[in-house]
Amino acid sequence: TTTTTTTNPPITPITPDTNRTTVTFAPDTPNGAVCASVGDPHFITFAGVRYDFYGVGEYVLTRSANASVYSRQEKLGLASGNTAVVIVVNSLPFGNSSDIAIQVEFIGPMFEVHVTSNNRTRHYSSTTENNVDLPFGLGSVVCISSHCEVDLLDSNGLLVDTHAFGSKYMNVHVTILDTLFGKTTGLCGSTNDSVNSFQHEDYQVSEVDSYFLYPDGRPWSWFNPSSAPFVPVDSCDNDTLLALATEKCSAAFDLALECVKDVCSTGDLSIAEDMVDASMQRQHAQQRLQSFSSTMKTTLTTTTSTTTATTSTTTT
Repeated sequence: TTTTTTTNPPITPITPDTNRTTVTFAPDTPNGAVCASVGDPHFITFAGVRYDFYGVGEYVLTRSANASVYSRQEKLGLASGNTAVVIVVNSLPFGNSSDIAIQVEFIGPMFEVHVTSNNRTRHYSSTTENNVDLPFGLGSVVCISSHCEVDLLDSNGLLVDTHAFGSKYMNVHVTILDTLFGKTTGLCGSTNDSVNSFQHEDYQVSEVDSYFLYPDGRPWSWFNPSSAPFVPVDSCDNDTLLALATEKCSAAFDLALECVKDVCSTGDLSIAEDMVDASMQRQHAQQRLQSFSSTMKTTLTTTTSTTTATTSTTTT
């Protein structure tokens, strides 16, 4: 028996820089939390832990008892970036035993959405259909311009926002409600993790467990090499580029440090604009959390009240 060992770049904690420009985002409320995987990519976990992970392959962003989110990272310059996400719901209503998988990927200039249930896959393109209703009333996928939003509206309490940059890459924000606090694992961590809790090897997806589609004929092994095909570098050897990156990235506010790293790893100053967008996207995810948590709590309260009333009537 031959054992294949996958070698990934290390997870690198981000040391706060007291000189960097910062901004106060709308805080994660007691009703929920947001995880970010942006740029090449940089992570902010549900607990607010910041770190870099430049692995190439398919990974668990977050996993709970009822639903999971997976990301595919491909090479981006001298680091890597998200190119697809899959949201899997494995606790379905009405006694259905089949999982539902929603794959979102950006193939410039459009998003493609693939919804798989009962061994059947439906394919959608954002150029022809912007709003996709998920089976069993689970929620919807809405794609507008350069971003897609996946809302799971049942008790899973999960939102996924994807925003395109470059020719095929995406910034990803995952939002959970407080019902999942302390109940998640993955690269997004839990709500009480430190960076020392993360072992990325535990979260790489095996071929047998992968929910990703491979419609263009490239196999699982193409996206999940047995060893790291490159050594990631995010430092600037060019002082001129560093100065330009520092100036441009100041507009990324709390992501300014990560922005400079992305410019340095790609040698592309225009990446700074993408990280400025990522900063705005994080604020948007926070705002969505505020709205979504209020809506979900109203829905759950209404459902509970209806169930209680029905039970009382039946008893009477």
